[in-house]
Amino acid sequence: MLYQLDETYWSIDFQEKHDLAAGNILLFQGGNLIVPASGDLVLQAQDILNIEVDSVGYIASLQDVPWFAGWLDESYELPEGWGVVTVRDVAQQNEQAFAMVSRAVQLHTWRQDHRFCGRCGHRTRYFDHEPGAHCDYCGLTAYPRISPCVIVLVYRGEEVLLANGVRHKDSGMYSTLAGFVEAGESAEQAVYREILEEVGVRVKNIRYLNSQTWPFPHQLMLGYEAEYESGDIQIQEHEIVDARWFHIEDLPKYAPNLSIAGWMIERHRENIRLVKK
Repeated sequence: MLYQLDETYWSIDFQEKHDLAAGNILLFQGGNLIVPASGDLVLQAQDILNIEVDSVGYIASLQDVPWFAGWLDESYELPEGWGVVTVRDVAQQNEQAFAMVSRAVQLHTWRQDHRFCGRCGHRTRYFDHEPGAHCDYCGLTAYPRISPCVIVLVYRGEEVLLANGVRHKDSGMYSTLAGFVEAGESAEQAVYREILEEVGVRVKNIRYLNSQTWPFPHQLMLGYEAEYESGDIQIQEHEIVDARWFHIEDLPKYAPNLSIAGWMIERHRENIRLVKK
């Protein structure tokens, strides 16, 4: 269930010595998680003794347990019985593992993208005490990128406004509306703008609900609900195939509740049902 980690204590201290033997390990090859025949997502040090891991690095601690990520060369042939699990599959199985997988994947992507300085082109040097890539030539320091996005459930009485996006047109899946926060814009301003741009309607009474990391590749989803105010649906055709109002008890195929979109839809439906009791 989404958001079981809300009250969990995180620690991110790269200066402290962390014992690999006492921690949890996530093993990757390419963009996928590597798992043994047992299907265990989270490994221990003894599980990887006979595997040629390029490097294993600390990523964070969760409730005082250190977590590490290891990466295999893409040409490495996995031992018999081992297989791969996609990051999206992890989200459906284990929220704790998904949180750490998300962090590991985003840090790895950042390191790959910042081996050279984006200002002058010289090779960068990675800090030991925190995730940071520093250019000794021009002095620029680059930190892991996080891209804030708003994702909004628009409601009108017992109806919700859902859209089938271009990327999901073949699946027929509908979801809430979403978009990146632009430079100089607040998250709340982005809510108003994105809804008006994508479906041509205006909203009011916006309210923040929750957030979710989404490592595809480095989004932070900020979840809101907003009440319909005015306007008729006019879709932004290069983004959306179809958008319409659905009664909360007669929904199309929609995003699963492992995502914040599905969580918001189901939350709203349960709230409507409670009010009607």
